[in-house]
Amino acid sequence: MQERELQLRLELILEDVMNRRRSLLQPARALAGFPLVEQERFIGSVERISLSSAELAYQFCHLATPKLAKLDDAVWPSWVDGLMDAYADADLDTALAYLKSFSGLQPADQSGCVTLPEIERLLNGLLHGLSGKAYKLLSADRPYTDTRSFFLPGRIDHFATREENFQLYKALMIHQWAQITYGTWDIDIAKALQRFPDTERAINLFHGLETMRLDACISRELPGLAREMGKLKSASGDTDYRWQDAGEILQRPESDVGTSLACLRQIYPLGMIPQAAIYQGQLCLDRVTGVTGKGLRKNRETGTEETRGDPGVSGLASKSNRYFDSEQLENRAARPADVVEAEISAEFNSLPAEQGELPDYDPANEYTDRSGELADAGEDAESPIKTGEPCFSYDEWDQSRRRYRRDWCLMRESTVKPVAGALVAQTQQKYRGLLKQLRRSFEAMRQESQVLRREPYGDDIDIDAAVEAWADTHAGHQGSDRLFVRRQLRERNVAVMFMIDMSASTAGWINQVEREALILLCEVLELLGDRYAIYGFSGRGNRCCRSYHIKDFDECYGDGVRNRIQGIQPQDYTRLGTAIRHLGTRLGRVEARTRLLITLSDGRPDDIDGYRGAYGIEDTRKALNEIKGLGIHPYCITIDSTARDYLPHMYGGSNFTVIDRVNKLPTRIADIYRVLTT
Repeated sequence: MQERELQLRLELILEDVMNRRRSLLQPARALAGFPLVEQERFIGSVERISLSSAELAYQFCHLATPKLAKLDDAVWPSWVDGLMDAYADADLDTALAYLKSFSGLQPADQSGCVTLPEIERLLNGLLHGLSGKAYKLLSADRPYTDTRSFFLPGRIDHFATREENFQLYKALMIHQWAQITYGTWDIDIAKALQRFPDTERAINLFHGLETMRLDACISRELPGLAREMGKLKSASGDTDYRWQDAGEILQRPESDVGTSLACLRQIYPLGMIPQAAIYQGQLCLDRVTGVTGKGLRKNRETGTEETRGDPGVSGLASKSNRYFDSEQLENRAARPADVVEAEISAEFNSLPAEQGELPDYDPANEYTDRSGELADAGEDAESPIKTGEPCFSYDEWDQSRRRYRRDWCLMRESTVKPVAGALVAQTQQKYRGLLKQLRRSFEAMRQESQVLRREPYGDDIDIDAAVEAWADTHAGHQGSDRLFVRRQLRERNVAVMFMIDMSASTAGWINQVEREALILLCEVLELLGDRYAIYGFSGRGNRCCRSYHIKDFDECYGDGVRNRIQGIQPQDYTRLGTAIRHLGTRLGRVEARTRLLITLSDGRPDDIDGYRGAYGIEDTRKALNEIKGLGIHPYCITIDSTARDYLPHMYGGSNFTVIDRVNKLPTRIADIYRVLTT
């Protein structure tokens, strides 16, 4: 492409930030000297970056053109990912500093590479399940823990496959968790090791011994994870440690950090250092000195440090809550290991059981209430937002970078303004024949009975069971006495959230039909007795997503709900993923055997800031998978004639219905509900 064509294409992408003083002539002139393939690669990157920040994309045009000659096709995407990560994690200035501080990257085979952002949620879920408390997972050059946070590499490509690299991430995290849980930091390690002539070698020896002890603890409590970690050691060529005597002692259930120190005294003169396990990480004593030893014991006595390692909680905690003094442990280390082992065992058995509680973890609570911040900050510059409105932040999935944008979307709650009118009466009159039919069928659903066969008593004879009993008796066997049929009313335990699209595209006839369908549903659901809620959703941009309360689970269907249904009006855009996360979270708190999230929409995900196409579809798909983890079954009813192009990818092949004519919606929605809940 020539210079002028390149300039026009770039200006078209960045028209929102262009003015008289800005020009893209220079980047276009530099870009004209590259082959067409590289020009398209550059323009594609500008388009992608502009979805996050048009200003960053403009600066990218001026600063990134020289890099195009230094990076090949294999490295360019990773470099652009790094730029977008810098912007998402910090701000524009940080991203610009990333652009300016370019250092030549070398191409690498990343087919099996796994990055921390893309698996961070999985690791956090595992960590919550093990510890019952929240730890931070942070990126660092070397894996270690400061007892408050876990530091892991930003990316791992040690193995050829993604599965093995993911397992390595998990093993690194588990070993850091084990250090905290099984008492590695119950003493001031730096003070305990400073008496050795070569402190660095003492640290390496101690770390190797502790790794042996922690491996044994993990094997006892988490045998499945221990097997996976053993496979990693074998695949990486790690060998076992060379001190069998110490290994036998450290593998005993009563061993603790004092045992490792005692063994260190015995093996230090041997002059050997164990080969580090692939998941061992490092001991960064300078990062944890302030929260170990006596300081940590003091916090525990005053109640400022959380109870850790209670053996009565989940079975995954340390065998002892005792915080040992480093001088006491050093005195032990001066004696033979077998004597020390006997003393440790006796002391352990004499410790009284300590009680403690771990905080309950509810994955449905993984959001941040920011209503207080908004009340102080005032109104949003982009739209009229009332101060003090309930507001929640949610992550959003960026498929192009395979990671979440943290706290990217703000969901604000409000209530549909009630409107008194004749819509309810008109709908009842318009669909009076259908309403009678629906009431009869839903009444039958409420009284539906389940037939139980081969019962010891019942309402009628089970012919099949009676024939089998007669045959068994005549054959010389003892016949069964379970010869009856019993009918039992089926208990319904259903909670349903109806999520109504209130985007601007529903204006006119679609909005009218949506309201009529909701009125019919409410009329018949009151007969059935199922718990149900109705919320609308819309928004404009990632900082102004909205949910609109129409009916909550504990509200009765009265004039207030009817008037709010009549007040449903088209609003802005369709940021579907955030609405699913927010309303799915609400539904997840309801105790029910069957929980459904039924979305009523007229089109695909779309918003003003680039939330469309593959980006919006992939984020929606990710949100649906998240609520499935809460035990919620999602379903979509749409009137979009092109929905079959994208709904199977988001909802699966059988979890949606496309209604080809809008006026069929009221007659179909009740039938769909009946099928889903029976």
